[in-house]
Amino acid sequence: MLDLTGTRVVAIFAHPDDEAFTIGGVLSAFADRGAAITLITATRGEEGEIAHPSLATPGNLASVREQELLDAAAILGISAVRFLDFRDSGMFGTEANQHPEAFIQQSTASVAKKLASILEEIRPELVITFSEEGGYLHPDHVHTHESVVELARLHPELIPHLYYNSIPREFFHELARQDQGVFAGMSEERWARMGQPLAAFDLVVNVEPYIDRKIAAFTAHKTQQPKEGERNFIEEEETRRQFAQNEYYIEAISNPDTPDPLLRLAEDLERTPS
Repeated sequence: MLDLTGTRVVAIFAHPDDEAFTIGGVLSAFADRGAAITLITATRGEEGEIAHPSLATPGNLASVREQELLDAAAILGISAVRFLDFRDSGMFGTEANQHPEAFIQQSTASVAKKLASILEEIRPELVITFSEEGGYLHPDHVHTHESVVELARLHPELIPHLYYNSIPREFFHELARQDQGVFAGMSEERWARMGQPLAAFDLVVNVEPYIDRKIAAFTAHKTQQPKEGERNFIEEEETRRQFAQNEYYIEAISNPDTPDPLLRLAEDLERTPS
């Protein structure tokens, strides 16, 4: 197994639970190889769903989701969790979008400034965030991407290697064709904007040894599980594991003078028996 002790990795996402099913395998693999991982989260997800009334109330959901994220981070081996302390903007078109403290109401320059102060402290070798569509078009996801782009423009010295993470558009298409699950029956107009075409990804990382940890981390976000009677976003266990097996990355910045930690990790995972 590759020794990555001393390598500093930063993941920048919008809400608690964004980290688990997107890049949870890569984060776990980095942690097992000694890397120090910092997860920066823009909000505490206070506009999220509540799976059962016993888990939280609208008034305390932010603090409950913060603890859920800390629990998930421990499962994945994340070294530190940092919050930018913005307010969850909610789904597109909701009243929460207009709240003056909502994340999407903050300029990308102001978000980039906050991020820069953290990255100046950490000096990461690798940064990972959403791709431009934010996976499934959530406005906070898109704003996170745009803020990191602005950060890279203003402070290129802070990001020697930058990757965008997303989900293959073809996967959303497949889910839309199913007769079950929350994406079933999705319109072509919508799935055609979600994720990225498979051909757009520069790196596909097989994280099969970490599937169970990814699922456990996602499950730690108890408030965000399906409500009683609702369908999971992937109904079948076999399909869920297939979805979790690979993680997809687009290379945005690569400094040729420094080793690429994600590429080195992907090569080591190919060599390491599962």
